[in-house]
Amino acid sequence: GNIGVDAKAAVPDLIDTLNDDSVAVRVQTISALPNLGSDAKAAVPELIPALSDSSRSVRLAAIDALARFGQDAKPAVQPLAQLLSDPDRQIRVATAITLGRIGADASAAVPELTRALAKSDRATRPWAAMALGKIGTNDKPAISELTKALSDPEKDVRSKAAASLGKIGLEARSALSELVKTLKDEDSGVRLNSASAIDRISGSLQDKAAALTTSELASAYAALESAQPPLEAAKNDDILASVRRSLSVLKTQKDSRLFERLFEWSRANPAIAGVLLYLIAMPSLWGL
Repeated sequence: GNIGVDAKAAVPDLIDTLNDDSVAVRVQTISALPNLGSDAKAAVPELIPALSDSSRSVRLAAIDALARFGQDAKPAVQPLAQLLSDPDRQIRVATAITLGRIGADASAAVPELTRALAKSDRATRPWAAMALGKIGTNDKPAISELTKALSDPEKDVRSKAAASLGKIGLEARSALSELVKTLKDEDSGVRLNSASAIDRISGSLQDKAAALTTSELASAYAALESAQPPLEAAKNDDILASVRRSLSVLKTQKDSRLFERLFEWSRANPAIAGVLLYLIAMPSLWGL
């Protein structure tokens, strides 16, 4: 496994060795391939059969090698996703970690990761949550499951779910109210990741406020407003300042929308609008 980039010409020979009768040889070959540099990515499709090898050691070595290939391991995403339901706990965990390492190119595995997060498997759930954040999915079922995970009994699941929602950003805005609740979580790591997630989402809302619907603006504004007291109590001044900047932008956008609606209504109803304007302009008439 230490032959280095200069030996990338050996990739074809190593690929041939993947079918060796010896488990030890197969494991060593698989472990060596990622060390050969980017040219070794041609071996990724050849590693896929190793994911179903009769030897557990070979399967684990293949999962680890694909993790080291990172985004170049995209061709293996679907076979990896199937391993999230493998009976072997270590394989499930290693697979979730690998899908996270592949990142956005592992989006095809989002449904399986979402199901893994929803299961009672304590070992896999935190890593499934983490992988969803690294993939950066905008899949609504995945965001819904991550939001539910904020109230999971396991602190690691809650913490990684909060972190992942922050990484997803704007598309995770529906989770804001639940993230505000976890600002009071008993675990400091959960509180920290929840605050960071709120910071990231509020920044995204600030940048994209003009594209939000009126109801989305109202919902986001209410959630961020409710985040202020716990952030103040925690003396989280930097994030509090960020949230307040977002609130200012959202309020400006809300007020602008209100003015636009009133203007359009007055154009459609000029007679009634004229009467209302007259009454507003003449306070002496209010007592009539």
